[in-house]
Amino acid sequence: MKFRIFKSFLIPLFFVLASCASVPVSQKACVTKTDQRLFWRIDGVDKKGKPSVIYIQGTIHVGDERLTSVSDEVLEAFTLSDRIVAEVSSRDFIKTGFYAVRLAMPNKDGKIVTDYLNEEQKATLDYYLKDDSAYNGLIQMNPMMVENYLTIKFAEESGLKSEDGLDMVFYKMAKRRGKPVEGLDALETQMNLLAYGDYDFQINYLRHSLDQLKEAKEKNINPMLELYELYLADDIENLNLLLEEEDEDDQKLPEEFDNFKNKITLERNQEWVGDIKKYLNEGGTTFIFTGCAHWLGKDSVFELLRQDGVIY
Repeated sequence: MKFRIFKSFLIPLFFVLASCASVPVSQKACVTKTDQRLFWRIDGVDKKGKPSVIYIQGTIHVGDERLTSVSDEVLEAFTLSDRIVAEVSSRDFIKTGFYAVRLAMPNKDGKIVTDYLNEEQKATLDYYLKDDSAYNGLIQMNPMMVENYLTIKFAEESGLKSEDGLDMVFYKMAKRRGKPVEGLDALETQMNLLAYGDYDFQINYLRHSLDQLKEAKEKNINPMLELYELYLADDIENLNLLLEEEDEDDQKLPEEFDNFKNKITLERNQEWVGDIKKYLNEGGTTFIFTGCAHWLGKDSVFELLRQDGVIY
């Protein structure tokens, strides 16, 4: 069984930090993978026939000291771009603390997560969270919040921190340069992902994550670090292969899991296609940084743009 670690890196950026109408494109644009890590360039023309450029930086929401430096090529593209775009805007970024308080409230029915776990799942949860000062409060929250917090704790045990993620690097750079960051998602979109489904769905999702963490620990493997090393190596071939294998395993899971996956990836990617078309038509230079998995695989933004005749 492949571990659903790619999905872990698709957790809403909102948690780590705490539809467009159809637009015609005058002619197909060209997408080029650069020599830089998970960095692409789209060259097209705007509605006036002038050059229009979009840089795409695929990120990972956690990292270590190896990730916090940005190459000269990427830095120049960022600095010279007319607009900076992320999953959530800099304005929404400021609001994350307020929304985090709302999401961290005990669930309305007074349920306790550990009452719905078997002994092995409780032991795994305790291994990662029992010594955390927030433990007693966490188990009173909805299971999806516990699952996302568990992902962060697993990353920290792997030596990876959210504050060292590439997204944070770019947000800080934009702030220092006085550049506003536009958002591809409304903050409510990411918030809704953390509240997706009823309690039964969320507890099943948490159970599945705990079972996978237990298996990884027993086999003495760390799929999160495996993915991270592939990212650092700019190994797109094996990143795509890993994503394909996860997709195959996901087909064996309940249909509700697949519906949630589509909410996380496909539906958001489809919305982003409209934004890419808009930026191409408006012209100038745009720099976009988002989770790398949105740009990989059969349902990637790039594939959807090709299907829509926007790029070749």
